[in-house]
Amino acid sequence: MNRHLTLEKNMRLRATLLAVATAGATFAVPAAAHAAAVPKQTLRLTAGAESAPGVWTSLRMDIGAHTSGKAYLDLSDSKGLREVVFQRYDSKTKKWSTLPEDSYGNTSIATVASTKAASVSLRFRPAPRDFWSVTPGAAVKSTVGASHFVGGRAINHASATTLVRTVTTKLTGVANSSTKRGVLHPFTLTTKNTTKRNLGAVGQDLQIAGSSKTKAASAKDFQLQQWKTDSQGHGSWKNLTLVNKGGRAVATGISPATKALAPGKTVTYKFRLAVRTTAVSGLNQVGLIVDTREGSQVIATSLADYWGSPNWD
Repeated sequence: MNRHLTLEKNMRLRATLLAVATAGATFAVPAAAHAAAVPKQTLRLTAGAESAPGVWTSLRMDIGAHTSGKAYLDLSDSKGLREVVFQRYDSKTKKWSTLPEDSYGNTSIATVASTKAASVSLRFRPAPRDFWSVTPGAAVKSTVGASHFVGGRAINHASATTLVRTVTTKLTGVANSSTKRGVLHPFTLTTKNTTKRNLGAVGQDLQIAGSSKTKAASAKDFQLQQWKTDSQGHGSWKNLTLVNKGGRAVATGISPATKALAPGKTVTYKFRLAVRTTAVSGLNQVGLIVDTREGSQVIATSLADYWGSPNWD
């Protein structure tokens, strides 16, 4: 038999065997009939090495030549999917815009057909309340994922690893067995930047929640003080104003209003709280809620019962 004919026959046989062996492979190259409609393409994600709840982290998606479709984005760890906000940067308007969720709670970005590779600038922000149960200062190994769908079919998937590290905010000295009205009890709020990122404007929102069996407490039922030091270094207790908001008494005038915190740095606040002698009758529960924020975005939350269930009257 002609040597060239034998070689050609063997090559055809190898091609047939290869096609059979790869028929069930994930994301296998489509059959020749679909090759033009769904070309082979690459997908890659690059995320910042560390993130923190409530803080933006950079994310870039690189995609090869492709047809129109959608790339679905998510954040997950060993506990499953986490709540997260994604934004895309528009180089023309120089602005970020939030990618909305669909009716199923999925976030996606449209991939417009292109014969060239494209790079999309994104960023993501894990939701603080989704990390309440995480030990303060702990780092959770997380994965940012992207799945590219064209015509309802998965074409490619990419992922990037990031560490979501929480900020530490603690209330100490809160619980007190005393049930006497009018007595000021001290407690301390401490916030430590246990991430490896600089936090530029850390502030505190302190709320007091209280209720009786029939009525919620209001701002006039409490007295809250903060230990403040003047420019001469002299310290004294100062009354803070409480206002009603969302069914709670919210403190105003906490100082410093904002504080830059480098990694490892701490800011401490000293307070005293009393339930006034004129407080609502039958008040039997008092609790504190502190939201630590950077700018306007909450990055950590601390909850505590000030008095459990006392018998005030």
